[in-house]
Amino acid sequence: MKKIFVFFLIIILFLSSLAFVSGSKVRSISEDLEIRGIYISYLEYLTYFQGNSLSINKSYINKILDNVSSLGFNTIFLHVSPFSDSIYKSNIFPYSYTLSGVEGKNPGMDYLDYFIREAKKRKLKVHAWINPYRISLDSDTSKISKTNPAYTMLATGEAKASSEGIYYNPAAGWKRTAGPEKAPPSS
Repeated sequence: MKKIFVFFLIIILFLSSLAFVSGSKVRSISEDLEIRGIYISYLEYLTYFQGNSLSINKSYINKILDNVSSLGFNTIFLHVSPFSDSIYKSNIFPYSYTLSGVEGKNPGMDYLDYFIREAKKRKLKVHAWINPYRISLDSDTSKISKTNPAYTMLATGEAKASSEGIYYNPAAGWKRTAGPEKAPPSS
């Protein structure tokens, strides 16, 4: 019984000592934990970046981040892979058509790197947002660049075209990696 009493006394003393921590320290801890975020999607890339020079696009990014910061947000969720592509230099995915108008065309800079560097200046956190299955909203497979992994996966069934677009087929990956001896049970 005495051990339980001593344990609770220690906990009470510890918790009461937290009450004496200065308000600024408590606020900074809670500010680090609180996420006030906003999404920046591929729709912004289509609206602001296509057909512009890099200096204009950099100024748009700076303006976006200034607005995000001035509105009290501390985090951006940046769409880095909207369509089996990327806004950064990747060894797997081609550059996004949302930046240049053509999938695989180098837009002239690593947009993710620029967003991160500029966000840090404004004390904003950056979280990457991807669409893991979406390849295209268009069912025309000829628009997919040969550097896109989906290009070869269309032939193997690991990617599928439909009237709603082109998507990776998660079931095909299961069959390939699991092997016949580990196939999912049939219902």
